[in-house]
Amino acid sequence: MNLNVVRKGLEMGVISYGMDDSDDIYMQSWTRTIIGPHNSIHEGCIYPLKLFCDKYYPEKPPTVHFYTWINHDLCEIRDKT
Repeated sequence: MNLNVVRKGLEMGVISYGMDDSDDIYMQSWTRTIIGPHNSIHEGCIYPLKLFCDKYYPEKPPTVHFYTWINHDLCEIRDKT
């Protein structure tokens, strides 16, 4: 996860995130919400998602599960993910 990108998203008010379990000392499971930025085709859209970083992160990318359907070239439809 690029911290500068996260910081920029927080400053713009388009990203929120939090840990699923505050007792998770490995910080593996996160819930995030992305709000579509103004003046874009995603304006007004809210995309809640689950982010899971296993023990191989950052060498292996996290698993992302969108709770709502999302139409994006970089997202693969598999088991409603």
